Amino acid sequence: MSTAVGIISWRDSLGNYHGSLAADASVQTAVAKELASMREQLIDLARWLEEHQPWRMDRGIDSGEALLVKVSLLTRYVDGNRMLAAPQSIELQLPCVRMKVGQGGWTCVVPHLKLSFAFDTEKELRELAQHYMQEMLKQRSPRELAEFLPPIGYSFEWINVPRNRSGRQSAERRPELKVLNDIAEVFIRDRKLLGAAFLRGEVSAKILAALSAPHGNVLLVGAKGVGKSTVLLDAARRFVQARRAAGAGSEQADTASSSEGLDTDASASAELCFWRLSAARIVAGMRYLGQWEARCEAIIEALAYVRAFFVAENLLELLKVGGGGPDASVAAFLLPYLQRGELRMVAEATEQELQAARRMSPSLVDCFEIIRIDAFVGAERVAVLQELARSLSRAGGRVSTAAQPQPFAGSKLGMLSSDIPALVSALFQRFMPQSVVPGDASIFIRRLSKLALRESVDRARVFSEFAKLTGLPELLLRDDLLLSFGDVQRALRARVIGQEPAVDAVSACVIKLKAGINDPQRPIGVFLFSGPTGTGKTELAKALATFCFGQDQAAPDSGGLQLKRLIRLDMSEYSGYDAAARFMGDELQPADWLQTIKKQPFSVVLFDEIEKASAEIFDILLGLLDEGRITD
Repeated sequence: MSTAVGIISWRDSLGNYHGSLAADASVQTAVAKELASMREQLIDLARWLEEHQPWRMDRGIDSGEALLVKVSLLTRYVDGNRMLAAPQSIELQLPCVRMKVGQGGWTCVVPHLKLSFAFDTEKELRELAQHYMQEMLKQRSPRELAEFLPPIGYSFEWINVPRNRSGRQSAERRPELKVLNDIAEVFIRDRKLLGAAFLRGEVSAKILAALSAPHGNVLLVGAKGVGKSTVLLDAARRFVQARRAAGAGSEQADTASSSEGLDTDASASAELCFWRLSAARIVAGMRYLGQWEARCEAIIEALAYVRAFFVAENLLELLKVGGGGPDASVAAFLLPYLQRGELRMVAEATEQELQAARRMSPSLVDCFEIIRIDAFVGAERVAVLQELARSLSRAGGRVSTAAQPQPFAGSKLGMLSSDIPALVSALFQRFMPQSVVPGDASIFIRRLSKLALRESVDRARVFSEFAKLTGLPELLLRDDLLLSFGDVQRALRARVIGQEPAVDAVSACVIKLKAGINDPQRPIGVFLFSGPTGTGKTELAKALATFCFGQDQAAPDSGGLQLKRLIRLDMSEYSGYDAAARFMGDELQPADWLQTIKKQPFSVVLFDEIEKASAEIFDILLGLLDEGRITD
């Protein structure tokens, strides 16, 4: 027995399929790399809704079709303190789905905008679409509009949803899994991890072999941004496919399994093999003695029910959360279960976090097989970015069959020329050597591909976007733009008068960066300005920040905050007995100035009145000023 259910699907610029139930299209409910996987997610959701919330499925939809509605927008947007208006109206082809509901009623839905409205005639449909789009996008700049809409349109189709067999529940709905559904998430459904593990086949196979071994636990070690979660996701998907195939064979061999049969349920819900959660979520809301320990026991029992892995977001965090120290932490509670094989875990850590975890609990680290994931170097850096760019281009290609989502008319989606990945790799290697590949470079490639959906992306545009990312002016980034020592000298002398030797030294530093002859593994320049009050020491630091980063000396980070490019610390505040602790912050919360530099390494840091700082501060600064490294 089955029920026909209408669904709406579309694709994003990365080629991922998104979908919603037509009866509840205001909520995007599924995402997957393959169309079939996305449909399976919607089928599971429809079965659950029919059993628990049937009112959400009863919309009386008779038919539906995808179409493009042409809308014309005249937008205004804020740029700094100014309100600007677009010079001309912007013509958009809005993808949407219209559905016939009941006796002659019509509904239009745009799921990615969470927009839905009723209409009676074709003319009213276009007028209402124009009105709602104008209201929704009227304060957005043209660039924001280009990134706001999906690159590929919708399709409407019917899928058959099998009804649950009487007297049987799927594993995911069992009450035994309530604790996981409350605080954890199914790892392979994580929407933040949709990228492919390019050039990581050997490592992925090694992880799969470790996961398939009896009682195996895996610890992935690598720098932040190296792709630990992505390659784990690739291995996890392979593991799930193998278990699904094995479970299907088991179910065919024993179709009369009882409702409590573990293997049958596991084969039907193979995706539940990996549950991801953090130590902070385990202890969240636990106020009384023994509460979080009881929750841990419930988690272990639930994972055993579906023979699943506990995917820890951070191994070191498990040692810091819980009791008063590593011996009373969440990790200490889980350790006996790991040693007895009653709990299987996959965790991630950087090399520094691994060493810290080994000092705190050597027996915990010994429970894991350590697999290191190295950053791409040399030709591999370019190769992985080229593969990513090709993948994005393929995902944005036209789809001609009516059953598939249709792209916007006349767009070449996500097309980047072959020289762009090499240029991106060179820019990151020269100006952001602390950033590993894929890491931030892959995010930058995706950003360029989004832009390529609406406009041409050439080398000049790459430099422009990289300048926005780093805050460095294109004058310093581009070799075809000339900058002389005299140009820098005159700009700084206009701000700082009568300090020619100091200005010349700073100017020479800027020219070294422009010429690319600075050591990328060390600070671009370290200066000690010495002199009486009022001679221009602080003013020269400000002048340098203004020359390098512009008048506002600030740039937005990914969270929308403004990061100051001139970081000024009054070192007289770091003269007490606990100066080093206050200067560095604690192990869970680094000092604000360190967090700012982590988010935006291109900055001018001014240690004002440094002679007043404690002697131990000088010891800390030795490594920072020499090798550009500091351990928080």
